[in-house]
Amino acid sequence: MSFEGNRWTLALVVPLMSCVLALAACSSDGQENTALSASAIAAIRELDQAYAAAWLANDPDGVMATLTEDAVLIPHHGAPVVEGSSAIREFWWPPDSPPTAVSEFTTELDEISGRDGLAYARGRFSLTFSFESEGQRRTISNAGNHLLIVRKNAAGEWRIARRIWNDPVAQQQ
Repeated sequence: MSFEGNRWTLALVVPLMSCVLALAACSSDGQENTALSASAIAAIRELDQAYAAAWLANDPDGVMATLTEDAVLIPHHGAPVVEGSSAIREFWWPPDSPPTAVSEFTTELDEISGRDGLAYARGRFSLTFSFESEGQRRTISNAGNHLLIVRKNAAGEWRIARRIWNDPVAQQQ
């Protein structure tokens, strides 16, 4: 196979590699870029668990405390991107929606990598929640994959800057 026949591959790979290298090289607060320490990996795992625990406690403020102010959600099924704290609150807790109770939420991280100050974590999740609709209690369960991009803030705490999830269409029980 000749190089000439693969120009489109080069056109795709070069920008992608540039993005990967930029992610690997950048730091949110100008710190020296070093590989993640064991304590950073543990802190990112704790962040992921705090996120799930806040949902299980049905605590919107607790959920929001795990996110950066400029966090972005990239929801499943091609739903529009949700940017910033106000939009995220509106997306997850719309004012005119019935109360929703999360009864089960587990997350499992299979990979954590990055540089000091910026990292990603990917894994799987399982979720069950209930709400009232048209006078009936409805329970929805789902499971899928998720990807977090996390960033260390000025206080040295890891927070979720981007959250992406995908899953099959939820099954009503």
